[in-house]
Amino acid sequence: EQEGMGNESSTPLRPGQTVAPKPELIERLLAVLESEIIPKTQKGVDEGNKIFGAAILRKSDLSTVFAATNFEMANPLNHGE
Repeated sequence: EQEGMGNESSTPLRPGQTVAPKPELIERLLAVLESEIIPKTQKGVDEGNKIFGAAILRKSDLSTVFAATNFEMANPLNHGE
């Protein structure tokens, strides 16, 4: 079973039930925002794109699979929604 997200149980959550993520996940998400998403988004905004950035992390080790930002100035179809 893969680890990383916090709730590793196979029991489905009920509506309103909360999950406490592992501190390592929170730290990694903040690090990715600061070092990968925000710099790319800032560069994109400087080039005239809207503010939007995202990353996909591998569940098993929280490594970055992909991080990018809005590229609508290159092609209007490449907006962030």
